[in-house]
Amino acid sequence: MRDFPVVMMLSLLGLLVAGADELKQGVETDQSSCTRVIETGQSVQEAIDSAYVGDVLCLGAGIFHENIQIVKDLTLRGSGQSATLLKGRRANYPIGIIGGEAKVTLEKLTMTSAQGNCVARFVCAHGLLVQGNAQVTLISVRISNNRQAGLLLWGTSWTAPQVAITDSEITDNRTNGIQLLGRARLQLIRSQIARSRFEAIQARDQSHVTVLESSISNNEVDGISMWDQSTLELQSSQVVQNRSGIIIRDGVKAVIRHGQISDHRGRYNQGFGILAYSDESPSNTGTLVIEDSSITGNREGGLVVRRGASVTLTNTRIIGNHACGVEVDASAEVQGQANEIQSNGADLCGYAPSRIRTPLAPPTDRQELRVPEDYATIQQAVDAAPAGAMIRIGAGSYVGGLTLWKPVTLRGSGSEQSQIQASEDGQPAISIIAEAYGVQLIGLAIQGSRWDGIEVYGEAVLQDCKLTQHGRAGLTTQGTARVSIRRCQLSQNNFGLSVSGDTRVEFIESEASENKYEGVSVGSLTGNPQVVIRKARIFKNIWTGIEIAGNSLARVEETEVASNGNGISVSGTAELLNNTVHGNQGSPFGHKGYGILAEEESLPICSGNRVYGNTIDFNEAAAKACQRVGLPDASSAQGRADTD
Repeated sequence: MRDFPVVMMLSLLGLLVAGADELKQGVETDQSSCTRVIETGQSVQEAIDSAYVGDVLCLGAGIFHENIQIVKDLTLRGSGQSATLLKGRRANYPIGIIGGEAKVTLEKLTMTSAQGNCVARFVCAHGLLVQGNAQVTLISVRISNNRQAGLLLWGTSWTAPQVAITDSEITDNRTNGIQLLGRARLQLIRSQIARSRFEAIQARDQSHVTVLESSISNNEVDGISMWDQSTLELQSSQVVQNRSGIIIRDGVKAVIRHGQISDHRGRYNQGFGILAYSDESPSNTGTLVIEDSSITGNREGGLVVRRGASVTLTNTRIIGNHACGVEVDASAEVQGQANEIQSNGADLCGYAPSRIRTPLAPPTDRQELRVPEDYATIQQAVDAAPAGAMIRIGAGSYVGGLTLWKPVTLRGSGSEQSQIQASEDGQPAISIIAEAYGVQLIGLAIQGSRWDGIEVYGEAVLQDCKLTQHGRAGLTTQGTARVSIRRCQLSQNNFGLSVSGDTRVEFIESEASENKYEGVSVGSLTGNPQVVIRKARIFKNIWTGIEIAGNSLARVEETEVASNGNGISVSGTAELLNNTVHGNQGSPFGHKGYGILAEEESLPICSGNRVYGNTIDFNEAAAKACQRVGLPDASSAQGRADTD
């Protein structure tokens, strides 16, 4: 019994020694993965310079004030994003430069606070510059608060730097989050790019970007901006709350699958979910494939396709965008099917094909439908109606954002009884797309769009309608639209009627009044619009009653043009017959109060007009055209000409 405690003590001692050996072995195993450990106060660059290919350099916790350069294969491992910080000491230089043919891994550290501007082209105060044919892997790395880009991949036509980023953050950098040039390649996996002063990702030349399971948010310019011949693959990722979401330019090839593109809030031709366009060169046409994705809540268009770009859209939700869900111009192409497109400013605009959108209601063969008795919304009734159907709209106020894509008649109970109100902060109130013909709008008030009230690319007739309080035009025509407007009132908009493209418009027995700029504006930089204005009243528009500009042709007859800034202004071509132009007294915006203001040879016919009581009845060119010998004009006895 006396020997028992000794035996027990020896046994316990053996266990403790064994445990200590195991613990020691574990520490050595952990340390064995580090070729060298560098603590604060020691030089990281000296350790890099003396390292062998394949070495693992481990940084302790703390702040390392250095600019480093790596041109050999190695790993630089910190003690954690928040524990190990690399801060540049030299102004105007990247914190890190990796080049040559080096294969480098950076792990568990932060690169932050590069200061200054640039010392040479692309050699600037970036977080990290990767050049040459270097291959870099970033794992659990933060690159933040640098004066220039977070990460620059500087490739050329003969060099292709590659960076793979996993479980990392690129945030709060003062220019781009990541910029790619030349043949650079980027792979972003389970990572975040946020709060860049410019784009989160900007890719140019022949660079390639892959984004997987990542988030791009709250950047002050675009989420992703692709240029030239670059390529993009985005899958299972979010691009949200930037100025615009994804911009595809020129010959870019892009594929988006299971993406969320939402809540972009830019203004003034920004705020798109996705914008795709090219320079229209056959060899430089951009293509975009979107599948199984959502494009929602963007302040401007959800998907906007212009100037030769081509998009395939499948199984995608485009919902709640404040402007057009899908907008397409004449030179672009969109195809696809099985897309849920609804509750946008208008679901389809311009040349967007109706086949890409799943109707909100199954078809019916009934030739007369009623809202709200048969269908809760006008759009449901339009989608269900057969060609040529009448849709009767009861008294009340209805949410707009309508897409009219087939020959139907919307007949209200009168413009004082049946109102179509643009969706909140939405535009337009009604879109008549290019493939639509035989559309009629009768006895309706359309009001309150942030931009245009009715946007017409197809063929339409309006009768006894009122278009008021729109942020741009009461009605605008584009493309090859054909529109007849009869007994309608267009008032209290910025422009009453805006006509452009190669459109043909009749404005008969109608009124354009109290608009902020022009009552009727006819003009186009590229097309040849033509307008007939007959027996109309154009009055109290602050700038000009009728503006005829560019390559346009207008015939104005038996119309009263009164109390505007200027009455009729012609720099296109106009025929003026038997009109009354009076009381136009100028505006605070420099309009002098001309009755008729014309350029030389812009009025081949000007006859039978009564022009009086304006501040200046004619300028010299208009006086010559309207008061020429042999063509007596009722104004000639009293019209005052400006011959200065």
